[in-house]
Amino acid sequence: MKYFQNGLNQICQQIIRPARAEYTIYDLSSYQIQEDSQYTREDFDIINPRQEVIKVSQYIGQQKSDVCIIYLHTANGSRMEVSKYVSMIIKNGFALISFDFTGSGMSDGEIVTYGHREVGDLQTVINHFKSSYKQIILWGRSMGSAVALQYMQKFNNILIKGMILDSPFVCLLDVILQMASSKTKIPNFILKSLSTFVSNELKKQAGFDLEEINCLKKISSIKCPAIFVTSKLDTIVPPEQTEKLFKAYTGIKQIQYTNQQHNGIRDHAFIETLIQWFKKRTPIFERLGVGTQIKQRIMHKQKNTLGTIKQVSLDLYKERSSILEYQRSLNTSVSPRQTIMNKQKLTAEEKYNQMLETQRSLYLDRSVSAKRIQISNSIDYQISPMPLAPLSNKIVTSSQHNYFSHSKPITFTKIPHKTKDCTQV
Repeated sequence: MKYFQNGLNQICQQIIRPARAEYTIYDLSSYQIQEDSQYTREDFDIINPRQEVIKVSQYIGQQKSDVCIIYLHTANGSRMEVSKYVSMIIKNGFALISFDFTGSGMSDGEIVTYGHREVGDLQTVINHFKSSYKQIILWGRSMGSAVALQYMQKFNNILIKGMILDSPFVCLLDVILQMASSKTKIPNFILKSLSTFVSNELKKQAGFDLEEINCLKKISSIKCPAIFVTSKLDTIVPPEQTEKLFKAYTGIKQIQYTNQQHNGIRDHAFIETLIQWFKKRTPIFERLGVGTQIKQRIMHKQKNTLGTIKQVSLDLYKERSSILEYQRSLNTSVSPRQTIMNKQKLTAEEKYNQMLETQRSLYLDRSVSAKRIQISNSIDYQISPMPLAPLSNKIVTSSQHNYFSHSKPITFTKIPHKTKDCTQV
């Protein structure tokens, strides 16, 4: 029994105490001198509710951005993981925040809990920076992606406008069984029976069990855009787990596949595609709509006023409609106008057709007005002086001139006044 207990302790220590990343403060990217990606780094010490210090780094470009990406590292990683992508992120107009979870890197703490405590660390960092940014995108890798999903399941923070989930797992128990079966030849039914003892021991040592860390429980309640990343070559978190999460996700979503191992370094071109996908779906980076383009062309009197205008695609309109409906559902107060609109339930395609019809009519009206303005400006008005009547040799004096065009001069006759007794005065 003593050997069995020692074996359980060793297994639990391998789970909650993986190899800790070691680095110095000088290893972090501090300053980049380039024309398009110049930034500076600021370091912070933030205290979480357990009175532990979280080491945080913030990267800011020359122009302040209202959209921030928060990077969440792996179980045996640190904030150093994202340092190679700082220039690319700043160049695309985002700010970046990276930090060490408690129990990892340079932060306090001794154990890794795969979301049990890390969710609280993330909430502490977001509360510290929420007044500085209008929108936040969570970017998690392996354990970090699981933390992002668990955080949104617990808080559903409307400040979070998107997630990059690289190699997320469904349940921590499945990951442990997958790793154990790949390294040993023990049958799965024996491993599952042993997992019960391991979960009980983890509950004593770290305060959580293997089945508690589950990213599939309330994933349907998350509505922000998310992009999932997985690999067919991943042996630690198989692609089937990420695909299962992707199918259960009800928000705007996309899945990307790579040809790398679980801990492989993602190349810059691949990360660039992820960032561009979010730039199209982040309101601050949205392109001008059709009505705004027409207004600018007419106001600035461009020559191509009647030119072609690119319309909004139906798929992107449906995505934006779903985001607006989700934001409206978070607001409990309903206005009278909204009550009337709710009675007229229209599909996204019907609303899209109405929008196109309205924009088409406005475009025609403004185009006709602009055409009239162009025509009126092209007219060359030739103003010639009015011809004067020839002067006659006869000189007309002022006494003989009749101003009222009468043939005879006007005469006035005095009328006698009559009294009451009909006598004239």
